[in-house]
Amino acid sequence: MTTDAPPGQGRTFIPNAGPEPHDPNGIPAGPPDTEGKGRDAAWLRFDAEKGVLFGKLLKYGLLTILTLGIYRFWAKTHVRRYLWNSVSLAGDSFTYHGTPKELFIGFLIVVVILSPLLALFGFSEFAYLYYGATTGVLMQAVYFVALFLLWSVAVYRMSRYRLTRTSWRGIRFGLDGSAWTYLGKAVLWNLATLFSLGLAFPWMRHTLNKYRLDNVRFGSLHTSYGGKPGELAYLAIGPAFLVYAPLIAVVLLAGPEILSGLQSFGELNDDGRITYVSLKGLAVVLIPFVYITTLAGFIWFRVREYRYMLSNTRLGGSALQAELSTGRVFKHAVIAGIATVFAMFVVFGVVFGIGIGAIALVQGGEFGAIIAGFLTFALVFFGLIFSGAIWTVLFTLNVIRDICEGLTVENATALENAVQAMSGDAALTGEGLADALDVGAL
Repeated sequence: MTTDAPPGQGRTFIPNAGPEPHDPNGIPAGPPDTEGKGRDAAWLRFDAEKGVLFGKLLKYGLLTILTLGIYRFWAKTHVRRYLWNSVSLAGDSFTYHGTPKELFIGFLIVVVILSPLLALFGFSEFAYLYYGATTGVLMQAVYFVALFLLWSVAVYRMSRYRLTRTSWRGIRFGLDGSAWTYLGKAVLWNLATLFSLGLAFPWMRHTLNKYRLDNVRFGSLHTSYGGKPGELAYLAIGPAFLVYAPLIAVVLLAGPEILSGLQSFGELNDDGRITYVSLKGLAVVLIPFVYITTLAGFIWFRVREYRYMLSNTRLGGSALQAELSTGRVFKHAVIAGIATVFAMFVVFGVVFGIGIGAIALVQGGEFGAIIAGFLTFALVFFGLIFSGAIWTVLFTLNVIRDICEGLTVENATALENAVQAMSGDAALTGEGLADALDVGAL
């Protein structure tokens, strides 16, 4: 792998070992180097601009509100086209071929499928009152199990749709395999993770990642994943300590308070509402702390997993090398989180001011109250769009840039051997299931 150009600067193939005697152009005539070394390398480059993306997110967000959510499919498509086209490899940009119609049709189909589940969840509230807590809990358990099964299928089909709608140099990516096979693996390994109190999590991630990566293709070239679960588990030791140590401390320090809150699950309180979890005392302070440390440990592991996963993946005769700083990801998250919270406070402060002013308008008549309510409603949604755009620009965009600038394709000339292949399925249904379950923002 060459070190002559820093990541993000190389837009053309850079020869490592120099020309071979029989090839004056520096491109070996023999078969691809199976080790991925001593050959040409290329870096990804990401050219998206924060101001441009921020403007698009605000514009499309407002249009989504004005169309009562229908424009979201066009918004997603336009944003993806901009982001895909901002990523280039060896001077050639990626292209997104998805259409709003595909996303819209897929969403309509899945809404019909999910309607009985939503009705089941709504009816479970009445089951608590008329049939007892056991019946209500059982109905909600069925709902969440079904939701988990659909979620796993959605993840795979979402990946298939996005890959089949992505091309580089006119050649499309794809994802073979079966979403139902992926679902079976996900169910078994999630159960193993649950009963092992999370210890099987690295093995689950290895199995699911391997199945997906082994089925990815670029035209006629297929990827292969050579990672080992034991090595991935070793990378999970530090993040696991960050997750389990605070959790054990909380159980020791606030166990009685937490147990008392869990025992009240399903009971009716004084105003007739169902009690889910009631926490008090030290648990009120420690539970949010555990949530933060768990989230930090999960991010730490996912960054390590990403580096290991990509660095052990081959695409035909090319090899991948990934670099991504955990510290930079945390930095982006902290800055974006502070900016997002500040934006929400500002917007909702304005909303509160309008609410106070609405009291005076109500005295002036019903029309004034309607106007004040409409403005308050519009500002709340604008606040959500504004804060969401800030998070996307300051966190998501920066992480994508770091990923692209840290990803190297070794022996990149081997990609020229790819020829167009059939694009697979997901022709008309898009990623409706993933969209309905809100799997993936972009």
